[in-house]
Amino acid sequence: MLKNKKADEMITEQIIFIVLNILFFAALLFFVWRSASEDIILEETYAKKIALIIDSMQPGTNVSITISELLERADKNKIKEFPVSFDFEKNEIKVKITKGGGYTFNYFTTLKPENIEIPGGKKIFIIKT
Repeated sequence: MLKNKKADEMITEQIIFIVLNILFFAALLFFVWRSASEDIILEETYAKKIALIIDSMQPGTNVSITISELLERADKNKIKEFPVSFDFEKNEIKVKITKGGGYTFNYFTTLKPENIEIPGGKKIFIIKT
């Protein structure tokens, strides 16, 4: 019995094409699901808001920012460290309430580390210029 090699090659190509399409769409759906997560949106929102507040501050201004919502989400996601951190050398603020890397956003004002205070209750933090 003769085998049709061309038909076998076409079936193999079709199977590979279908498997690659399934993998691509699965990765795409995972990315959309992860990006649409409420926690990720909250990280981005707080990081941008805090950076805008810092950039708009005048010398001699004190600002207190309530972050109780971030603390609740971090506890829910079992994140132990404080959700807001600063890198003063790179002028970056990072908000992290998920297991991933968190959201980092740059600001332009040059603050020194002693300008950030976190009171004992940890529901707010204070920025002083």
